[in-house]
Amino acid sequence: MKQHLVTAALVLAASSSAAQEVTGGVRAGVYEDDDRTEVVRMLATIQAALTRWRLSARESVDTVSSASIDVRTSPYIDAMTSASALGMSDRRFETTLGAGYDDGNGHTAGLSLVHALERDYQSISVGLNTSFDLFSRNTTLLASVHASHNWIGSIFDPSFARTMDELGYSIGVAQVLSPSAAVRLRYDASIADGYQASPYRAVRFGDWTTMPTRDSGVLTFVNTIGPATGLPENVPEDRVRHAVVGEWVQSLARPVALATEIRLALDSWGVRSLTAGAELRFQPSDPWQLSVGYRFFIEGAADFFLPKYTQEPTMYEYYTSDKELGEERGHLGSFDLGYIVKNWPSAGRSLQFDAQLNFFRYRYPGFVLLEARGSVFADVGLRLDF
Repeated sequence: MKQHLVTAALVLAASSSAAQEVTGGVRAGVYEDDDRTEVVRMLATIQAALTRWRLSARESVDTVSSASIDVRTSPYIDAMTSASALGMSDRRFETTLGAGYDDGNGHTAGLSLVHALERDYQSISVGLNTSFDLFSRNTTLLASVHASHNWIGSIFDPSFARTMDELGYSIGVAQVLSPSAAVRLRYDASIADGYQASPYRAVRFGDWTTMPTRDSGVLTFVNTIGPATGLPENVPEDRVRHAVVGEWVQSLARPVALATEIRLALDSWGVRSLTAGAELRFQPSDPWQLSVGYRFFIEGAADFFLPKYTQEPTMYEYYTSDKELGEERGHLGSFDLGYIVKNWPSAGRSLQFDAQLNFFRYRYPGFVLLEARGSVFADVGLRLDF
């Protein structure tokens, strides 16, 4: 895996005499994995507090180098003579605008609008959230709802145009147990309707095998049945998801706290998953903050996922070559370091620097073309409060 140096960016923020507080910052990051995918991310944010109102804006740009192996080896891509010329690289823009209200007595409400754009994809979503404190603000009720509309196209087929709509909600409660402990329980649900496959993935049928082409590293598939270019993957157009999340934060000593999380999820496609994680947060002195975390993820395959569809295509209602719909085992390690570079207490200003390093390791027991994938994501940022 290549090594990358991540360059810190500068903070740009404009003050306002009407604002009680303005926060601005930018981040730069690099992601790379051993599936030949690299992502460069730039992120800029600004937030302003105007009496009881909160306004925010965020812009992120992701530059992606290539597609994953389940797309790169698709027989549909193989058949496109323009594939090598057009490439599978892309650039994603995401713009978020937010507004919120806080009455100062434990009652909040917020609205967010998100627009995302790629060469072959566009979406717009809206979200609402609220919280309500009870019992001397020791108990907090939480609720949110979001809706999105998505347009899916293809860089190889200008006539391809599909849509997908999603509606979701979340309800929860947070409870202070003691001066040093708190818990939060949450239930998330969503329903998606429309196109949920990929225009680039196609499924080969038969008990096929692969061999690398001499001097090129390109895989050649033999012993396939059905169309030479396979068939476009076919998955249900409706999907209902459910998840239950539990979080617990415990202060272990004055500068040390432990945060844990467990998440259980299932959906109407038969995918079931468990995520469990813990993060140790440490503040050795005022200017320094440090956290180290680990997360484990396990997921079962969708009901219709098979490593190989060995029979004729007509024998299957649904079929996919998406490795994310097969079995997965994942490990995530994280390291976060923060430092207050400069503090101006009399002016209510501060300049903060932080760096994050995340390591991922995923295994795909039921996916023939990729047994495991390792990746690293590193980013740095500066934030100015004034």
